[in-house]
Amino acid sequence: MIYYIPSTRCIFGRDAMHRISTKNIISFLLFFTFTLSGNGQDFSPKLWKDDLIRLKQDCESIHPGLFRFQTKEKWDQHFDSLLNYEGDKSIHELFVDASTALALVKCGHTNINLTLKTPSSIPLPIPGRIPRSFSIRVGQNTYNKLFPFTLLKIKDKIYLDENYSRVSKLPRYLEIVSINDRPIAELVDEIRPMIAQDGYIETNFFEQLAGFFSFGYFHKIGRPDQFVIKVLEDGEEKKITTAAIPIEELLQAKKKRYAEKSGRQLKSKVDKDKNVGYLKILSFHKSEILEKGIYYQKYLKRFFKKMQDQKIGNLIIDLRGNGGGHLHISAYVYSFLTDQRFDYFDKSIWNCDYAEIIATKTEDKKEPFKFIKADSTRCIQDSEEFKGIPANLYPYHGKVYFLIDGATFSAASYLPSYAKSNNKNVIIVGEESGGMRSGPNGGFFVYKKLPHSGIKFRLPIKWFVQDEELEEDNSGRGVIPDYEVFNDIESIKMEKDRPLEYVMDLIRKK
Repeated sequence: MIYYIPSTRCIFGRDAMHRISTKNIISFLLFFTFTLSGNGQDFSPKLWKDDLIRLKQDCESIHPGLFRFQTKEKWDQHFDSLLNYEGDKSIHELFVDASTALALVKCGHTNINLTLKTPSSIPLPIPGRIPRSFSIRVGQNTYNKLFPFTLLKIKDKIYLDENYSRVSKLPRYLEIVSINDRPIAELVDEIRPMIAQDGYIETNFFEQLAGFFSFGYFHKIGRPDQFVIKVLEDGEEKKITTAAIPIEELLQAKKKRYAEKSGRQLKSKVDKDKNVGYLKILSFHKSEILEKGIYYQKYLKRFFKKMQDQKIGNLIIDLRGNGGGHLHISAYVYSFLTDQRFDYFDKSIWNCDYAEIIATKTEDKKEPFKFIKADSTRCIQDSEEFKGIPANLYPYHGKVYFLIDGATFSAASYLPSYAKSNNKNVIIVGEESGGMRSGPNGGFFVYKKLPHSGIKFRLPIKWFVQDEELEEDNSGRGVIPDYEVFNDIESIKMEKDRPLEYVMDLIRKK
């Protein structure tokens, strides 16, 4: 069965002051968990090869940009090298094989989709991304030996971030030297091939690594009973010994921390004295915004009307930590930054095999699916729903400053990219965005399940494109800021916001 699911993205991001990953890590745990139907057993070559061949076939018949950043020859060679092995494989080895193959696509929307399925359950009614009735199912034979910290990377150093261990009163942001006598850089390099990311964007890789590390370690490195972590505290080496923790404990701790830190998805402030308006958008998921009782259309209209009434000359739109969501909300925000109709996207690119399936299924409908065949693999659909979008009633004509970082992904990274290309008053500050500047894959997804291991994965069915120049851009880069500014470890510890301070300095100097 094929399911069409609204675009989602799980990013381990930060708020305007510093990295806060709790909510997104919970979403990660809900989204990136898989059925350990063979936990403890090995799969024969016939079974695991069937699974990998199915994964390859599904990618080739559905994904719209499978060979954008790789050649078919490289793709085939990778699977040939996997399939040449003749021994049995464990569920952990299959997980590594599947996730590594999907990561080759270099599409952050293409990844393993997991469902822990054992007897006990912990209800987690997290807004957005999943139905309210959804429960994670966990048990002793699943993720029972996890590394109990998230990570934070600043420049070339990696720090312990959120602490879910049984070691209390541990200082936050200790620099990691090694874990169980293996250098942290070596461990990261070993886990790196398993993480799906857009193109070659390093900022997004390290945002994802923050929460994925525990699971990558579990499958790829090992499942020890305890971790001996060598850290630097005030330049002095120290050792921390802590037990591995089961996922029940991790989920409960993250759920509690999420409840403590949960806030509004839309925040704003207008300072007439400083001639500045500030708009923080943490998500473009309609359900997440509604969860806080906010109707985004009304909220944004009130904000921009206030900006217009008070004749505010500077606007800061903070998209740091925004992992995307619905593209029409992203487009709606832009409708306040122009005074004329605009085409947010020109077209979407589909895999021709999948486009033909949809066309056949809808040929008797009122609005059948139509496309133009560009070549043997790519089909083009006109993006009518994103064309001729009207400007809003309260257009803003002043200076616009976007704040972005590695957790700015998908619909959230496209907004500053489009705004920069179409509005001369736009300045971008921060780090390279986690999503590519040329338009996201996504819109809707197909969920698939491998027949023997039960490993599930998702594939996007559309690649949204605005113009020919960006369509042919295979650099794999995100939105590059006009001014690169990020928080160093000292500013994070002191809860200072260097990028925001930098923007305020630009405004004052202007």
